[in-house]
Amino acid sequence: TLITINMGQVISSLRDMKPEIICIADDFVYARLPEKGLKMRHTKYAMRLLKACSKIAPTFVSLGNHEWMLNSRDLNIIRRTGVNLLDNDYVHLEKGSVDLVIGGLTSAAPMAYRAYVASMNPMEMEPDVIYPPLHPRDGRLLAKEPDVRWLDEFCTQKGYKILLCHHPEYYTRHIKGREIDLILSGHAHGGQIRILGQGLYAPGQGVFPRLTSGVVDGRLVISRGLSNNTVVPRWLNEPEIVYIT
Repeated sequence: TLITINMGQVISSLRDMKPEIICIADDFVYARLPEKGLKMRHTKYAMRLLKACSKIAPTFVSLGNHEWMLNSRDLNIIRRTGVNLLDNDYVHLEKGSVDLVIGGLTSAAPMAYRAYVASMNPMEMEPDVIYPPLHPRDGRLLAKEPDVRWLDEFCTQKGYKILLCHHPEYYTRHIKGREIDLILSGHAHGGQIRILGQGLYAPGQGVFPRLTSGVVDGRLVISRGLSNNTVVPRWLNEPEIVYIT
């Protein structure tokens, strides 16, 4: 059975649970490119969801591999929904007696795209046209690692540190040895097909991935995500909203 969750169900759940903050760890837009125009103008459902979340609680959003082609104007459109967009940076938020420090680690693909655009001749670029018209798997955009230099400063901040990091596979390479209290990830789709609690495949991890769902080391929380519109649908792997106390 193809399990789907619509936006109304997501918003209703959030309103019922009354969270103090909402975190969206990336991949909220389609990866494909429109022929022309700003990407976020073609992503109306995500925009509606971001606006709804921002009215329920302070909402924090980071950038994943699906957001690889967003330019500065796209990012401003996202900010105008009322969410806090964290693009390799962090903010402080006081909740009662607790000082939260919330950061967002941008995936490698957006960083590679920005470097590619920076290498182009500005005189040849047209307004609102997305560059380049190719998939991030193209060799020019296939970045392996994110920019983690800013995490050194993030880790020195006083307070309870929460990091939005779309790729759980970044945890072992870049985050495990750092003093970060909570890491929120996704990307793995729960392994897409789960048998006996084991996912079969995840991007960035391959066959029989280890980091697909649940809690690792008491601080890495991996969501299976909400979407079920891929070529290979989920099986024994329900979409989910993760609530953390």
